Amino acid sequence: MRTVTIPRPLPLLPAYRRQLPLILVLVVALSACAGGATRPEATTGSSLPDGDDWRLSIPEQTLDMLPLDHLLAAEFALREDNLERAAQAYLEAALASERIEVARRATRVNLAAQRWQDAATALQRWQELAGPGSPELQQAHAALALGEGDADAATSHLLTLVQPGGVVAARLAAAALESAPDRALALAVLQRLADSPQLPADAAVVIGLSQAGLTMERNDLAEALAGLGTTRLPESPEVWFWRARLANAAGDPQRARQVLDQALQLNPDSPEIRRTYAVLLKNEFDDARGAALALADLPAEDDSLALRAAYALEAGDWDQVSEVQQALQSLDPPHPANRLLLMAGVAEAVAEHVADQDPAQAARWRAEAVDWYDRVDPEDGERHVRAQQRLAVLDQRDGRLDDARARLARIRATADADDPAFGDSYLLEAELLERAGHADDAIAVLSEGLEALPADIRLRYSRALAYERQDKVEPALADLRSLVELDPDNPMFLNAYGYTLADRTDRHEEALLLIQRALEADPEDIATIDSMGWVLYRLGRNEEALRYLQVAFASQPDAEIGAHLGEVLWVLGDREQARVVWRQAADSDPDNRVLKATLERFGVEQP
Repeated sequence: MRTVTIPRPLPLLPAYRRQLPLILVLVVALSACAGGATRPEATTGSSLPDGDDWRLSIPEQTLDMLPLDHLLAAEFALREDNLERAAQAYLEAALASERIEVARRATRVNLAAQRWQDAATALQRWQELAGPGSPELQQAHAALALGEGDADAATSHLLTLVQPGGVVAARLAAAALESAPDRALALAVLQRLADSPQLPADAAVVIGLSQAGLTMERNDLAEALAGLGTTRLPESPEVWFWRARLANAAGDPQRARQVLDQALQLNPDSPEIRRTYAVLLKNEFDDARGAALALADLPAEDDSLALRAAYALEAGDWDQVSEVQQALQSLDPPHPANRLLLMAGVAEAVAEHVADQDPAQAARWRAEAVDWYDRVDPEDGERHVRAQQRLAVLDQRDGRLDDARARLARIRATADADDPAFGDSYLLEAELLERAGHADDAIAVLSEGLEALPADIRLRYSRALAYERQDKVEPALADLRSLVELDPDNPMFLNAYGYTLADRTDRHEEALLLIQRALEADPEDIATIDSMGWVLYRLGRNEEALRYLQVAFASQPDAEIGAHLGEVLWVLGDREQARVVWRQAADSDPDNRVLKATLERFGVEQP
């Protein structure tokens, strides 16, 4: 049975190629806010300008304030999707009510129904009750003006709306434009906003309006607004980030790099811009080493060093990793918990890197990692737990399995059952036991965990995997079946159950149905595509199987997928190509048990 990702992955990372997530866990919050360099959430069009669902009922507390016939007529009309009748009924209700919410709803429903005169009446009632100044009122005025074809009024109301700046105002303005019935008019108004000297120099507003241009398929206008943002806000990481993303998305990576270079030239001493530059190099251009180098000249502080460590580790640039570690250790104590975890994680990764070439040096690096982990204070809560988990891993690696288990037992003793650390401790202990060759004990620990947390899908899934690895197929199937019963539409569970049936039993038709359901739910999942190829092969449909397995292996040259593809090729008579695929699979994971078993069955020597 293949291993798939489940919620809250284990903190155990058995080889350096899986060490990077450890570092990224420490810096995820930092990288997410690196100079504010996060892509603003895109606004989306809606039949209602502010995006709320007009089919929601009027709040219950207003029921006694409304004439019942108007209210019921409006509610029934909405339920029947009769927008015209609902708009009329809500207007009548608004005119008879003193509640702001009713007038607001009447305005929005009439705008959605494009009943402009009635929308104006409802809007006037809303403003009488609420008074001036509400951003939603300004949005409604703009939406009404757009509906009536009045570009001057729409521009004026939108400028008033966005004048204070901020994400909320930007989203309201963009939604009003995107929902306008006349796209050409909306774009003309957006152009007026871009040209207006009254448009505030606010990153959220510029980006939000640029996104509106993108949504309305005017990339030139979107890019013009982004350029306006970088001109008026040259120190804002967000606008540079957005402008470079636009260029790259338009298929012009060279221009995107030029945008980034320009940002650095204008802001050579800005840590936020430099971190934004690094994030974009990695995320948009997959240049981890360049991203790490981009951070090299920044002053030594936690945010930048954490990002640089993550990127240098991913790139395998050990010179930079060493520089980061030296810089971290040069920072003045006392070291906060995040820094201690980062220093320990880097030391642990370096130890793994040099383990084969210089065991003595690796031992020194591990000892350094232990020292940093040990310094995380128990008062630091979750960070202390994370340090103890890593210490347990190092205990087991150095042959101190009993110490590792005792450490995890202490975590359980001090954690509540609903604390994720409680369940994690069982998962980690089971994995350490299995790694040490105590598979039956690992299953026992997972069973103990399930007694304490019977609804924990991570524990049950992990136990299914452990059972299957020990050739205890029926208990594995029982756990997988219970997961499918618990969540019958979950493609991960459907695929795992179907694949195990296909691989370890003769219930191939049942397996096919489960895998088909998984593939329908997630048609791009490579593991499920591989499962489909495997079950078709088990059913004797070899030509069909080949197509699925070729797609899966081309997308992800995994050793287990390669074992499957090679077997089908071999059976179809293409033994030369089978050997080529098996050689590629062995290059990626020579110890893969499925690959080794396949080669043994066909009498083929390990490539």
